[in-house]
Amino acid sequence: MGLRYRSYPSYNPQALNHHYNKLMENRRICARYALVADVKICHPSFGEFFTTTTDASDSGIFIEVKDLKLPPSGSILTIQIINTPEELPIREVKITRVIKGRGAGLAYCDWGFDDD
Repeated sequence: MGLRYRSYPSYNPQALNHHYNKLMENRRICARYALVADVKICHPSFGEFFTTTTDASDSGIFIEVKDLKLPPSGSILTIQIINTPEELPIREVKITRVIKGRGAGLAYCDWGFDDD
C-alpha cells in the first residue's frame, strides 16, 4: 500500500497548523493508564499536601491540585503513594505542566531507559 498523503485543495495555513498541533499534542513515550491513589506531595514552598492521582505511566504521574499554588514548572517535589498495606518509597518528581483548576503533570526524576 505504501504511504498515503492527505491532499489539501488549497494552501490553508490555519488548517495545516491545526493538523500539526493535533500530531504534536501527544508526545508521550510511555503508555498512560488510569490510577486513582492517595498521595502526599512535599515542597518547601507549601510543606505537605495530600491529594489523589488521576493517571500514571512509567515516566510520570498526573495529580489533582485545585486549591494549591504550585511552584513553577521545572521545580522538584517529593511524592509518596499513601494508604497502602506497605509503606511505599518517596520519589522525586519534576513539575512538567500545570493545568489551572485541574492538576499537574509530574515526571519521575529517576526515570530513564534501561541500559541493556
